[in-house]
Amino acid sequence: MPLLPRRRLAGAGLALIAAAFLPTLAAAQPATVPVSKARALPTLALRPLPTGEPISSRELGQSTHTVLVLVDTNVAASQTLLQLLRASGSDGQGLNIVIVGPENAVNALQREHASRLPQAAWYTAPASVVASALHLPAMPALIGLDPGAGMAWQYVGNPPPLDKTRSMIGGWLARPVPPTSR
Repeated sequence: MPLLPRRRLAGAGLALIAAAFLPTLAAAQPATVPVSKARALPTLALRPLPTGEPISSRELGQSTHTVLVLVDTNVAASQTLLQLLRASGSDGQGLNIVIVGPENAVNALQREHASRLPQAAWYTAPASVVASALHLPAMPALIGLDPGAGMAWQYVGNPPPLDKTRSMIGGWLARPVPPTSR
């Protein structure tokens, strides 16, 4: 039996090594994860931006599907997510954007993006409170809220590509409201 040329053998070895690591690489990528129906949005005190009296997170999305967008001024991927939202063609309708970080950075980030997402509702809250209450391992995060402010799905980590962002958010916001939720 003839021996395989050295080049082919080396290529086959690399393919086997790569195949062994693919499951690990796939697991490291962010993904949309369904959230248990029993999981209601925790109560958080959110302060409207630029100014306003605090409201409860339970007041978000009471009659329609909405998306809670959580961004951190200290995380570069948060800026990327806001740029994707701006580029998606959305006016921000149905988006509740919560920015965490130092107050001056929060206000600057909101001013930078608010004109391109004029229908979005903008809030801030302490980062430690948001992360622990929502059990978020990282930011930014997108959380689909059903009409009763229940958490239906979440996407955490590096933002998805523009087409997936547009499809994920647009598809969720366009869902019909079940008659029992009205």
